[in-house]
Parts: sequence; C-alpha cells; structure tokens
Amino acid sequence: MKQHTISAIRTVKDVINKYKEVEQIPVTRELIRRFRGAHAAYTEYLSALQKEATASEEEKQKSQKRAWDTEPLQQKKTDIAKKQKDAEQLTSEANDRLLKAAANHNTSDPMAAQALLESGTTMLMEAHTEQENIQEPQQSDKNEK
Repeated sequence: MKQHTISAIRTVKDVINKYKEVEQIPVTRELIRRFRGAHAAYTEYLSALQKEATASEEEKQKSQKRAWDTEPLQQKKTDIAKKQKDAEQLTSEANDRLLKAAANHNTSDPMAAQALLESGTTMLMEAHTEQENIQEPQQSDKNEK
C-alpha cells in the first residue's frame, strides 16, 4: 500500500478508537464536506492516471511509427548502395574491355565496352537521384521538428 492509504486507514482507526464504536461518531456537515472533497480528489487522481496512461500509449505508438518509417528508409539506402556498387562494377568491366581492345587492336570490343559504360553511367545517375530524393524528405522532416 502507498503511504497516503496507510495514513488514511490509521486516521479512520484512530477516530473509531476515540469514539469507541462506529455508531457514536457524529456525522457533521464538515465530515460530509470532507468526504465529498476526498471523493473528488480521488476522481481527479484517477483521471490524471488515465491521461498519463493515454499519453504513454500515444508516445509508444509514435515511437513504433518512427521505427516502421525508418526500416523502409534503411532498405532504400541499402538498395541504392548495391545499385552504386553494381554500376561501378559495370564501369570497371567496361574500362578493362577498352584497355584489352586497345592492346589487341580489336574493333568489336569497344562497342560492348561503350554499352557497359552507358549502362553503368545510367545506373549511377539513377542511384544518385534516388539518394537525393531520400535526403530531401529527411531534411524537411528535421526542419519541421
């Protein structure tokens, strides 16, 4: 039990002991007024507890929503990083083919290397655009807070 509960029980017990029997306690207007005040205070206490619980639940829901919002963002960042890595590999392979074609005086390999370079460049540009699109909403969210 809490301290105020124990104190209230002790007060009731002391009053009963003073009057020897419960029926002997005089019921005055002051006693009735204090009873009503105690009931109002208790009702207010319960209301405050309920508001606190509601606020706590709302904060918990907001926290979960933020967690759910960041998961897709992390996935997008991972996808963009993979896309950039793939584009870099295509560009690297295209450069290797160009070097081999130049060393072997081969005229057909540069066409394939050019296609790989275009592909890699396009992928890099797309990844860069996606990354900018992710960063813009984050910056606007920070500005709103």
